[in-house]
Amino acid sequence: MTVLEKQHTYRITLTRCPRCNAQPGSGSWGPTWLNELTIGDGVQSVHALLCRRPSCGFAEIRGLRCADAPAASRRSWLRAAVARHPFTFAAAALVNGIAAGVVLALT
Repeated sequence: MTVLEKQHTYRITLTRCPRCNAQPGSGSWGPTWLNELTIGDGVQSVHALLCRRPSCGFAEIRGLRCADAPAASRRSWLRAAVARHPFTFAAAALVNGIAAGVVLALT
């Protein structure tokens, strides 16, 4: 199995921390922005939203998968090809059937 290189990003979002905003007197601290940490391996990615204020501890983790699985995209490609050229696929199936019959008859 091929090991994929891990990808990660870290950025500060423009979203304020909901837990810090709900506390009384939070206007005197200044804005506390959420930080987003994303780790992905090519198939699945995990997003974590973190507040860096020491007394807050807000964390929200989200896991997301890619929309298209490789096997599903291959099947849909084959269905589209058969729909575009039905007689070509029918002729190929007929030739393969005849070839298989000849091989079985000779053995």
